[in-house]
Amino acid sequence: MLQRALTALASDPAGESNWEQDVAGFAVREPVLRQVLDAGVVAGELHSAAVETWLGWRTHDMLSNLTLSAAFNKALRNDPQHAAKCAMFRLLGGHRHANRILLGSTLKRCRQALAESADVWGAASYALIESKRYRLMFETLSDWRRPDTPAWALDNLALAYRLRGMDVLAAEVSRLSLERYPSGPDGRVWLAVDAALAGDQAQLNTLVESLQDASMRDYYRALFKLAQAAATADPAQARETLRQAEDMAGYGHLPFWRLRQRLGVRLGWHGEFPPARMRWQLRRWWKG
Repeated sequence: MLQRALTALASDPAGESNWEQDVAGFAVREPVLRQVLDAGVVAGELHSAAVETWLGWRTHDMLSNLTLSAAFNKALRNDPQHAAKCAMFRLLGGHRHANRILLGSTLKRCRQALAESADVWGAASYALIESKRYRLMFETLSDWRRPDTPAWALDNLALAYRLRGMDVLAAEVSRLSLERYPSGPDGRVWLAVDAALAGDQAQLNTLVESLQDASMRDYYRALFKLAQAAATADPAQARETLRQAEDMAGYGHLPFWRLRQRLGVRLGWHGEFPPARMRWQLRRWWKG
């Protein structure tokens, strides 16, 4: 009975979003669960979350890269819905020190699927942005203008362009993301800062107003505060908002400090800039 229930959960796309919660109580390689997933991989019937669990067991091995690669090759033999490909990219993206060779070989194995499937394209964007493989990301996802690219994956690509200081191209990607998902906060935040840099006060005010109640990560909240400071007419209030933005960004948010410096020059903001070590990193980053 347990085996039948697990088989249904592992193969029903409607249950994919709750899969981790459903199997949270099972030990790694629990016999019944392992039997279900082993059979499902061979049959090509699992959704990507279940395949990710199956592949993820290999990360507990001493030779995880070898065993993970072998398991992925096995899953690829029957992967009609690209579940294994999406699972592998998510798994690699979730590991901070993902093996660079394994990521590269996975991209090569999935080249055709990347061209055919928006899900695989999006999963690859996650793995690439998390592994900081920006140049490889630009090469792999150079077809981002195609009609099926998901907005959240475009946001990943836009972030990579921002991290490399390629603001014009990043803005183009963000605009396409917003065409596909107008309420997305990430793209609006970047474009609000761009509007501040361009001196487009009307566009800046419109974007800042639209983001007032938006839910966003702290990374983007700091950028929003930067745009908000530029939109504030009262100098004292603008300075306080700018201080909040700087505190929220910390010294590791390189795009923030680059854009903050450019805005500071245009708007006459003066104040504390990151210490010498961070300034050196910024100069090195800009030149790169």
